[in-house]
Amino acid sequence: MKQIYSKKTDRIILTAKLDPENMKLFIDVERISEEPIARQDLLDIIKDFVKLDFVEMDVIQDIVERLNDPEAKEKIERERRIAKGKPAETGADGKLLLLVKALTGEIEMLHGEEGDETKAIVDFRNIHLFDNIEVGTIVGRIYEPKVGADGYDALGKAIPGKKGNPCKISLDKTLSTRPGQASGAEFTEVVAQAEGYVLSESGRLSIQPELVIKGNLDYHSGNLDFIGSVKILGDVMTGFRVSAKGNVEIRGMVRGENVLSSRTGDIVCSGYVYGGPDSKIVAAKSFHSVVMQEVNAEIGGDAFVKKEVVDSLLRIGGSLHIPEGALMGGVTHVVKGVEAKRLGNDAGQRTVIILCHSVEATIEYELLVNSIEDHNRAIELLKSHLGPLLSNPERIQFLNEELKSKMEKFFQKLKAVAKSREELLQRQSQMLQKASNDVIRRVNYKKTLYPGVVIVAGQVRYEVKDEKNGPGSIEFDPSKGEFVEVEYKELSPTSVASSAPKGKG
Repeated sequence: MKQIYSKKTDRIILTAKLDPENMKLFIDVERISEEPIARQDLLDIIKDFVKLDFVEMDVIQDIVERLNDPEAKEKIERERRIAKGKPAETGADGKLLLLVKALTGEIEMLHGEEGDETKAIVDFRNIHLFDNIEVGTIVGRIYEPKVGADGYDALGKAIPGKKGNPCKISLDKTLSTRPGQASGAEFTEVVAQAEGYVLSESGRLSIQPELVIKGNLDYHSGNLDFIGSVKILGDVMTGFRVSAKGNVEIRGMVRGENVLSSRTGDIVCSGYVYGGPDSKIVAAKSFHSVVMQEVNAEIGGDAFVKKEVVDSLLRIGGSLHIPEGALMGGVTHVVKGVEAKRLGNDAGQRTVIILCHSVEATIEYELLVNSIEDHNRAIELLKSHLGPLLSNPERIQFLNEELKSKMEKFFQKLKAVAKSREELLQRQSQMLQKASNDVIRRVNYKKTLYPGVVIVAGQVRYEVKDEKNGPGSIEFDPSKGEFVEVEYKELSPTSVASSAPKGKG
């Protein structure tokens, strides 16, 4: 310890000392007079080097009592601590506060809406693993470290508070920073410059455009709805859904009752795709797989199936290619044609191919046509209720009031339904006007064309009655309004996905 002060009076000798950190103040007091000493004798000296507010008065009182004790052998008190300092505090460290859910593996179950009893049961397929991030999204805030509270030493001298450690986080080019927008904000905003999900890993923050599931898509990951591309290294288990803005790649198989959707890209499956009544596939561009069975699909570009398509309902904006297998059963709406090794099978299974415009190959158009048909049926039903009044409406005035009111409502309903049907027909006409007409309409079979195959173009049908050996082509001649059998002409694809499947099995 170091001595900082010493003074002698006619009653006492007082020496003050500090520890090396200046956080503890000690005094030595020796009584040199026969007369008793008072507490004030000490305080009159102590106030010269420290404010009395910091002094522990109970210690001073104890020193006085000990020095005045007649039985005490020594009249000296050594290294009595009379004051202590308060260390300065270190402020809070800087931190990253994420405003979105990053992909961490932690599961968050999605429950139904409050008060909706039909959604009260938790579906364990609905797991919230991450938030989808768009460009411009504020994904987080980086807060500056805080300065801690000031302290003081044993003499009352102020010790400035310490600043915490800065946030140790690095950002890649998918993220940028800007000053906080809130009033008086002491933080930096982290803003997304790309679409995807937030990944925080080893002190590095980034936006990842591709979501990779390293195993099967099952209850560990749940249904997926992602703003980027999705890659699944295993199978898509029964009943799970995958929706992506970009490409969807599945290294395994699709096991059934699944919904797969790519809003702007391709869907590529390296294995088999099994569907079922509740299955649905929507690919904005191309589709690739090894087998399709009982699948309901809408494909904006070409479809490439290595082995076979069985009992499926397909709507294809490009062409269908099955180089090693067959198209058997189901209904295929296709714009540019079909090329397969075999069409149909030796059992004569009904297999329908509808050559149509690009608009007609969409679900939207099919729903429109169905709605028009519903309107037609409603109009016929209303006409049957009106009977002869339909051609002679003035006779309504001679009916009794109850029947008159009823017939007038039928007329009003008929007028409303007819107007609605006219609007639907106009919409249908507008959609067909936008459709491309300069497309090849051809069906190719490289080996066999079986009875049971029906090819349709508009109102014209071509039904296969006898087995035909290939290679061969059947084209629709719009100038003649009929199908013609021609020599085989290869049907070239209009698009190829970035990674076609190699196949399983």
